[in-house]
Amino acid sequence: WIEETKKLREKYSVEEAHGLDSIGYRQICQYLDEEFTLEELEEEIVVRTRQYAKRQLTWFRNRSNPVEVNVEKFERVDDIADEVILVWKKFSNQ
Repeated sequence: WIEETKKLREKYSVEEAHGLDSIGYRQICQYLDEEFTLEELEEEIVVRTRQYAKRQLTWFRNRSNPVEVNVEKFERVDDIADEVILVWKKFSNQ
């Protein structure tokens, strides 16, 4: 991921590489600019990812009729996708 970010920074300008402003890439850029140690980089990515996930959960909870799918009962991603599609069809036909 670090090498990928280096190559993207070499190939594109800051204005062109909007993706470099996303979680992970932004922190790697800071690491490459020597603002973080490798250990701090890893921690910062974890913290930012958790913060984003919390914001997503808040957004979903504030929707009018949120529906939860317990993904832990499935072993395969395909089975999770099938369940999500089934639930979506059930609630979109109401």
